[in-house]
Amino acid sequence: MSWRILAGAAAALALSVAGVPLVAGIAAGVGVYAALVAIAMPKAAPRPNIDPFTLSEPWRQMIQSAQGAGRKLQATIATTAEGPLRRHLAEIAAQ
Repeated sequence: MSWRILAGAAAALALSVAGVPLVAGIAAGVGVYAALVAIAMPKAAPRPNIDPFTLSEPWRQMIQSAQGAGRKLQATIATTAEGPLRRHLAEIAAQ
């Protein structure tokens, strides 16, 4: 059994023994379990920053072109008015 489930059950039991209504104790136990699981979730890895000058040709020019296109896309998204077009562009950029 996971220690997170045990911690949630212990919190529910402790609150019930302390005189808190059973439903509230169970809800608190579930909340403790959910909080522990949320804390344990892995964080997204940062995107690597590629230095094009560490690469040889033709890769250097390709990386520089790709990075320039990414900067232009971000600038276009920043200047686009709120709405479905901007959301779609942001989804494309996230990919």
